[in-house]
Amino acid sequence: MEKLIHKLKQDHPGLVFNSGRLHCWSPDKGQIFYAESERGHSIEGLLHELGHARLDHSGYISDLDLLQKEVEAWQEAQCLAELYGVKFDEDYM
Repeated sequence: MEKLIHKLKQDHPGLVFNSGRLHCWSPDKGQIFYAESERGHSIEGLLHELGHARLDHSGYISDLDLLQKEVEAWQEAQCLAELYGVKFDEDYM
């Protein structure tokens, strides 16, 4: 996980990555919080939040809009997992 975080920081210098209790993307601060021990799915959650950041998700106007953005972020997370050569548990998604 540390190796991946280091690489993500290098590849996304405009973002701040912080360990936290929950997975969360803060568009106002350009921060991604990731939980290192959330039932063993820290990589999926981290990549999902990075997906939100890369897609410039900053809010939503309806439940449907939120759902669409969540799907987009999960799709981006799958692509990122492939790009970085990390295992991605699709059942978690």
